[in-house]
Amino acid sequence: MPDAGAVGYTVDLIVRPRDGVRDPQGEAVEEALGGLGHRVNVACTGRFLRMVVPAESEADARRVVEDACRRLLVNPNIETHELSIRPAREPVARVSREPAPGLSGA
Repeated sequence: MPDAGAVGYTVDLIVRPRDGVRDPQGEAVEEALGGLGHRVNVACTGRFLRMVVPAESEADARRVVEDACRRLLVNPNIETHELSIRPAREPVARVSREPAPGLSGA
């Protein structure tokens, strides 16, 4: 991982159900809003993640996030995703791999 002050990229990731995949959460939101008197059609619900990725280029940041999507963040059988990548506003500092206080697992 690059040292403190390295170039980094802010990545916005949107994960949503694929077209044709049932979206029970979206259906529940639509029904609840209808109960409040709001007539809407909810296309889908999903997840939004914002990450700052230490990388020397946008292409490197994209490779890191696409790998994370493939291996962990997105189920390609039922979900699709979109990325938006831009330079981070501030230099990226080294991230500690120590567990947060109280989360040592002991």
